[in-house]
Amino acid sequence: MNALAIKVEMFEILSQTHDEEVLQKLYKTMKEVFEATQPDWWDELPVEQQKRLQKSIEESYDPKNLIDHEVMKKKHAQWLKK
Repeated sequence: MNALAIKVEMFEILSQTHDEEVLQKLYKTMKEVFEATQPDWWDELPVEQQKRLQKSIEESYDPKNLIDHEVMKKKHAQWLKK
């Protein structure tokens, strides 16, 4: 059975199911399987980029590194106009 045939069969089964509890269980299972098979974008980054991003995240918690929203709006006003 190819991917399209599987999807059609799954849809037919789901469309005939009216029990919300069963649907919730199926949804949860499908979501868990789907998420477990998706590559994590973080793991696909080179180690140097991971380090730089981690450093940026840590720096963002320091209030001295923050810029006031109004200051940024003025600085980038030319791009904020419609």
